Amino acid sequence: MPKLVVLNHLTPERLERLQRVRPDATVEAYAKMSEALPHLEDADAVALWGSMDPLPVLEAAPKLRWLHSMSAGIEKLLPPPMQQNDIVLTHTAAIHDAPVAERALALLLALRHKLKRAVTAQAEKNWDPQSFTSLENTKVLIAGFGGIGKEIAKRCAAFGAEIIAVKNHLTEEPLADRVITNDELMNVLPEADIVMCALPGTPETEGYFGVKEIAAMKKGVYFINIARGTIVDETALIEALKSGRVAGAGLDVTAREPLPEDSPLWTLDNVILTPHTAARVYGYMDKVLDVLADNWQRFLSDQKLKNIIDKKRGY
Repeated sequence: MPKLVVLNHLTPERLERLQRVRPDATVEAYAKMSEALPHLEDADAVALWGSMDPLPVLEAAPKLRWLHSMSAGIEKLLPPPMQQNDIVLTHTAAIHDAPVAERALALLLALRHKLKRAVTAQAEKNWDPQSFTSLENTKVLIAGFGGIGKEIAKRCAAFGAEIIAVKNHLTEEPLADRVITNDELMNVLPEADIVMCALPGTPETEGYFGVKEIAAMKKGVYFINIARGTIVDETALIEALKSGRVAGAGLDVTAREPLPEDSPLWTLDNVILTPHTAARVYGYMDKVLDVLADNWQRFLSDQKLKNIIDKKRGY
């Protein structure tokens, strides 16, 4: 019988939900990788998180045909052996788009409305009126115009902002006022009042916003990253924040996580950090299982799986 192993603790109710997809199939869940490995010899499918090392799974599961990431990110799941085998890799797409976009806007508005300063003033019982900069008539450059990028665009447009989408290839995008390619980035960065990073974490996007790109940004720009910390040269960003070239940064991700205690990002007044929680909405795990259950049904019925990753492109 087909067997699915989930590398995460599941309540009895959630485990039963997956078992109901096909009662005669086997579904098992283990809270730890070490607990799961002895049970993978006959596994056809494994669901795990994108931050996990898949190599022990590949070694322990000779029958494996499908590996599923319960997160959107899959950058840890493509070591050379995984790239070279025929195992299908899927991920949990779409369910993150709206909440992550909300976090991007929350960070941006908090920075531009000086809410960090307002909270401090409140704690000190200090009545400290401050002016702020509106989003109306600003130019928002969104690097990465997939599901999350599009949701960010919708929300920024509602505030009256002009949307500039940055993509690999030119296509018509109804949610963008302008579409440019990566080759045009350096020419357009000086125009943007706000830069949103919504790129996938791949070898090609590592260091996408480097020293030159950050130096090319408009003085006083606001930078928001809800993608991956590796996409940004963190040292260059910190220097730009200190000098005022970048007026403020809202970061849900950092190059190293957890962020080291000695990082200047902890103490910069013009930075707001959240600990990689942009997608962590109530009911999140149920949505993750909706995607997994749907693909498990497809797998059992020999149908094409949803959200298949192109292993060469990394997304």
